[in-house]
Amino acid sequence: MLLKSIELKNFRQFIDEKIDFSVDEYKNVTIIIGENGTGKTTSAQAFFWCFYGETSFADKNVINKKVFADMLPDVPTEVRVTIRLKHGDIEYTVIRTQNYTKTYSNKINPENSRLDIAKKDASGNTTHVEHTRVENEINQILPKDLSPYFFFDGEIIEKMSKEITNGKKSASFAEAVSDLTGLKAMSSAIKHLGQGKYSVLGKFNDEYISDSDGIIKQLSEKIDMLQDKIDKANLRLNEIDECVAAAEETKEQCGKDIMQYSDGAELQKDREKYGRQIVEKKSLKSQMTKDVIEAFNSQMTSFLSITLAKKALDMLADSELNGKDIPNMHADTINYLLSKGVCICGTQLNEGSIAHAKVCEYLNYLPPYSIGVSVSNFISDIRGRYSMNVTLHNVVADKLNTIRSLDESIENLEEEINNISKKLDGKDFNKEVNELNGRIKECNKTINKLRVEHDQLLEQLGADERERKFANDQRQNLSLHDKNNRQVELFKAYTQAAYDSLNEELKAKESETREKLQKTINEIFQNIYNGGLSLTIDERYNISVEVNEYDGVVETSTAQSIAVIFAFIAAISKMAKENKINGSEDQSYSEPYPLVMDAPLSAFDKRRIESICKAIPETAEQVIIFIKDTDGDLAEKFLGDRILKRHQFQKVDELHTNLI
Repeated sequence: MLLKSIELKNFRQFIDEKIDFSVDEYKNVTIIIGENGTGKTTSAQAFFWCFYGETSFADKNVINKKVFADMLPDVPTEVRVTIRLKHGDIEYTVIRTQNYTKTYSNKINPENSRLDIAKKDASGNTTHVEHTRVENEINQILPKDLSPYFFFDGEIIEKMSKEITNGKKSASFAEAVSDLTGLKAMSSAIKHLGQGKYSVLGKFNDEYISDSDGIIKQLSEKIDMLQDKIDKANLRLNEIDECVAAAEETKEQCGKDIMQYSDGAELQKDREKYGRQIVEKKSLKSQMTKDVIEAFNSQMTSFLSITLAKKALDMLADSELNGKDIPNMHADTINYLLSKGVCICGTQLNEGSIAHAKVCEYLNYLPPYSIGVSVSNFISDIRGRYSMNVTLHNVVADKLNTIRSLDESIENLEEEINNISKKLDGKDFNKEVNELNGRIKECNKTINKLRVEHDQLLEQLGADERERKFANDQRQNLSLHDKNNRQVELFKAYTQAAYDSLNEELKAKESETREKLQKTINEIFQNIYNGGLSLTIDERYNISVEVNEYDGVVETSTAQSIAVIFAFIAAISKMAKENKINGSEDQSYSEPYPLVMDAPLSAFDKRRIESICKAIPETAEQVIIFIKDTDGDLAEKFLGDRILKRHQFQKVDELHTNLI
């Protein structure tokens, strides 16, 4: 299958755009580059919507929101995606349309989508597929179950890689290989011939003509009854195997979760410990704050007076008041001497004399008018207060430093708790671990119960098969007496021979295909991971990564797992492509398909990107890559001359993207 173009009309970000794809045999790569949010994923999803009417978007309304905003109520607007492709010798035009209307309350009203297909054969004749057959026609071109292998994004490929490397859904991968390598047709033929009551062999059982005693009829009814039991038993055995595998997988996942939660339990303990430390530190901070407030309340006035007091002390230190007072002398003593007119030393104190003036001067320095004493007392008091307030300053400074330190510790602890909370995501890990252990116990009960049922079924199945064989042998012996019944036996013998022959051939082809697939996968995988690792595929198509010269399976990294699925898909594509190129008459391979990938390189480093870019064009008939602008330069560099078509998305606004 070759994709020629896709046209998008009013589809999400695209109002009217067309992307042409390279169909050249050598230059088989088309690259579409765009920033995040420009519509790369939308374009990739448009293929799914056109073919199958589905997308993986949460919003299932695919109409462009800008177009919808401009719509008039009750006037329909069409969304359309058109894909032109070639499959075999037929050219197809596949068109899916969907009409949208706007209600008067501004709500979206979508109609059911419609799929139309036109076919043009090698002679140029065009026909339209009947509407009742369009879904079937698409599945003839590319079955829906196989589409994820060829139209995928990084998220899908990562999911698939985990499934295939963990052995999950292994049956679906076996089914994919069967479909893509053409083995499914042979499996269907084998089932048609001899599996079940309604197979060819089963229907022959209704062709026997009963004998006069009715024994052949009784044996036929018994054989049918036993066959029905055997079919149901085999079906139930398959169901049990799947249920046991699912329970084992759940157990394994629970075990892994418990291992993670054991770390989580430690984190939870740390979170609780840090929480207690925060409470303690906040309590201490509260006490420190209270002490500072009490200190200020008791000594605020003195604290605020320090500057003025210091200036007063400096001023009084330069005054001449100190030492001019006479200790223990009162102003009354001076007044007494003046009234007597004679000093205690005998000097006459006549008014106007120098002696009189000197004695009068002492009145300014002696109580009750003694400035010197007051100054001296003031200086002593201020010095005491100044000394006390220096202590207050140091106390406050120390406590504020402690508070700052506590704030910093609290902030760090809260940040640790926040980081732990993000990891724990609000979970109570002790409870989670208990619940997980409970689930493991339930799984063990289920597994044990199913295994008992499995063994009982096998025992009963063996008995039923022996009884059916015995009844069949009896009927066969009785049938020899009747010409018609002998003919039925002959037809059954031929059918059984054809059944056995096809079965043997299918087993041989499956083995051959698996070996070839394993070889091809390893060639591609080892180009990505140069030596050291190899892949093995078992009968259930579980893929294991092994280290060369090491006896054991290796747990793969995310990038390695994605490389495994790349190699798996590319190997099938390569096998189909080589079959077509070589012109083999072997019809066991289907038509090769293109690889349409959305952001496939994000998980890889530069060296792996180079290896993948070189491998993909060689393995697929056509490659279409929607890629981030950050990876675009590397992709273009390594894909080189294999690129024929290059497009780029230009974001007009959040609702509209153009192709340039």
